[in-house]
Amino acid sequence: MFTVDPNAYNELASVASIMRKALTKEQMMFALDFRKPTLCFSDPGTGKTSTLVAGIFMLTSYYKIPAKEICCVSYTNNAVAEIAGRYNKVCESARMMSLAKVKFCTFSSLTN
Repeated sequence: MFTVDPNAYNELASVASIMRKALTKEQMMFALDFRKPTLCFSDPGTGKTSTLVAGIFMLTSYYKIPAKEICCVSYTNNAVAEIAGRYNKVCESARMMSLAKVKFCTFSSLTN
């Protein structure tokens, strides 16, 4: 059984508030802890980007993982730009631009 750290859950709720985006219970459970390699696949419009942004922000703000040690990979330049843009906007809204050093890239650029 998965036990939830109430402090982490409250922090994630705060992140969702900063994002001005309500996360579903499933999204909250997924975004709570990305401290291990994590994959996210789902249909368009399901909230992947918001969930990823919240999870990455949790890594840097709550779990104190240095942003430069995080790499978020997606398939297209457009997807990467959207994720990076939303993440940087959350960092700006939270006045934590020092967390905005996460690496965002495509699978293609990662392998080149």
